[in-house]
Amino acid sequence: MIKISDHARKAMAKHGITEDEVMEAMIDGETEFEVFKGDEKRYGNVLTEKMRKLVAIWCYENGIKMVITCYPLRRKG
Repeated sequence: MIKISDHARKAMAKHGITEDEVMEAMIDGETEFEVFKGDEKRYGNVLTEKMRKLVAIWCYENGIKMVITCYPLRRKG
């Protein structure tokens, strides 16, 4: 099971990301990084689409994957 936080839903609305895209990133995207924030281990899944890359940041909360935030990956320069 995958849950989406309220913060992630606000980010989705801001960036025009659908719930289907987030779920695709969680299921089909590559887990490209792991970081610790305090005692919490967070993961980043990246989904490459035709026109953009999406990043979904998530952690385990009570054994369930919780999407914390998501955003399109922007190129520099």
